Amino acid sequence: MPETDEQRFKRLDAMRGPAKVTNYSALYNVGVASLSRNGGMPMKEAEAFLKAFWDMNWSIKQVAKEAYVRTLKDGSMWVKNPVSGFFYSLRNDRDTWSTLNQGTGVFIVDSWIMHMRRKGVHPQGQIHDEVFFVLPEGNEKETLQVLEDSIVKVNQTLKLNVEIAVDVKFGENYAQVH
Repeated sequence: MPETDEQRFKRLDAMRGPAKVTNYSALYNVGVASLSRNGGMPMKEAEAFLKAFWDMNWSIKQVAKEAYVRTLKDGSMWVKNPVSGFFYSLRNDRDTWSTLNQGTGVFIVDSWIMHMRRKGVHPQGQIHDEVFFVLPEGNEKETLQVLEDSIVKVNQTLKLNVEIAVDVKFGENYAQVH
């Protein structure tokens, strides 16, 4: 008998927790035993999750392998971000992907903020990739246009393989926009 939608949902929902743990941990080269222990799953399941992750995300290792890492005379390692051109301190080779990924995200958000500020829209706060504004009521349409135009400028400047988009929400408090 074929699986019902409800059965499929329950099966997928049960996999969500272990999959999230795997997705994060795999980026730091977690081993099967550690994933099993920390993810609360049998070794065989941890092994299957890791294999599935790396089969799907093989390019992460390729990007890290091809990154330009410079080791100085004092032994410190520095990885060059191909998007920003900045060098970031690298404590360990296994941190290469994470360092490049996070550094690129910060560079993109900061570039977006720079463009919006040049157009007169000044954020009041920022948490990771979220930016907050206090606006006079009725300025939503004008602000939205500046935010969208600003991300277009970022895309034109960086010319990445995938265009970056923004998701803009307006509300009276954080709960309404998050």
